[in-house]
Amino acid sequence: MKESKNKKTAWIFLVIALALGILSGCSTFDAGFDKAGKTQVMPGLEEEQPQNFTIKPEQLGEMGEPVGTYDVQNGEVVTDALFYTVNEVQLVDTPQEINLSPEELLLDGVSEELMDANGKLKESVKLLMVALTVQNVRAEPERNITSLDILCANGETEFYELYPTSPVYFSCPSGKRTADGWKDYYKYRLPIGREKNVKVCWYVDTQCYDPKNLYLTFGFDELQKYIKLVF
Repeated sequence: MKESKNKKTAWIFLVIALALGILSGCSTFDAGFDKAGKTQVMPGLEEEQPQNFTIKPEQLGEMGEPVGTYDVQNGEVVTDALFYTVNEVQLVDTPQEINLSPEELLLDGVSEELMDANGKLKESVKLLMVALTVQNVRAEPERNITSLDILCANGETEFYELYPTSPVYFSCPSGKRTADGWKDYYKYRLPIGREKNVKVCWYVDTQCYDPKNLYLTFGFDELQKYIKLVF
């Protein structure tokens, strides 16, 4: 009986050790940006996310040129399924400068880092507008503009830091700004073989992020692409 009890105890410890090992392995997920060491941790994990990673030359695109990205269909990656072309970029003090009203901008969910003590946008916060053409070559028609992100270089050519913000304006949303339509605000439909000209806006704190080193990014891992935003 004593031997059976010891075996049971040993088995419990083994299960606990395996569980801890699995959890430890998940917390160090490597997204593959920089195999030398500095990597991006998968979003949603509690571990603090490193801010620097390497961008390969083939991942960089230029304004005015179509830059392809992938689509996932039935679990398979389809490359060059969707193309983005950045046509124009503006950084303005007020939405009126780009023919928008303040009411058209989304304030819900804006990062607290952009707010002052009174809950208003800091004086250093500007509005970044990116006008681009989206071309669907062979991607699923249902799209979401939040697949686009803004990054900022930290001054070193090969290292960049994530700028965590969501778009505050989208010119072609599927849903209206109503209580029932918020979930579809960032979505739009683009059939295969069609293209759409859209405008997307983000808030940028110019005191923390250099406007001369902003990049539009989309995709994930080694398939992620970047376009330097030139004013």
